[in-house]
Amino acid sequence: MTKLPEHRNPRDHIVLKPRGDLPEAPPTKLPEPRGPRGKDRLVPQPRGETPTVPPARLPEHRHSDDEVWQIRRREALTVRPPLAHLRSQLAPLPLLVSGYLLAAAGGLTLLATREGWQYAKLAQCLALAGGTGAAAVAFWIALKKPRSRHHAAFLAILGTLVIVLAALQLIPHPDAT
Repeated sequence: MTKLPEHRNPRDHIVLKPRGDLPEAPPTKLPEPRGPRGKDRLVPQPRGETPTVPPARLPEHRHSDDEVWQIRRREALTVRPPLAHLRSQLAPLPLLVSGYLLAAAGGLTLLATREGWQYAKLAQCLALAGGTGAAAVAFWIALKKPRSRHHAAFLAILGTLVIVLAALQLIPHPDAT
């Protein structure tokens, strides 16, 4: 058992005394590195040794106000990609609207079909065509327009859902009675 020494806080001149004899802490056991990345882990430093950090170098001289303004002016005039380049990566709005309308029309025609309706097969085929059109628009957007890929993903999900539901309605089912 070791007795801890008294510690003095230099800021408020309060003497901190330990609470008496404390049992020694058991030695800590570090987990062994496992897996292929185990060799990459850092090895802890032994007690008493602290890694030294080289001091940061100060600049040779201080920039004058004119030099600071010239540096700021140069940074302000750096070449940035033009806005037209970013706009060329966006899908045109009419294409997006047509894709969403194809998916919505396919879904609505699926909802409108009733059993025994004379145009049910036509409506199911139109729904299948709408889902396929939405998926085709999504595929084109995903390949050609990188800044509109979120629309492509959403259209692909909607188109796939409409295609699957239309295909399930087109397949003849035996009577479940």
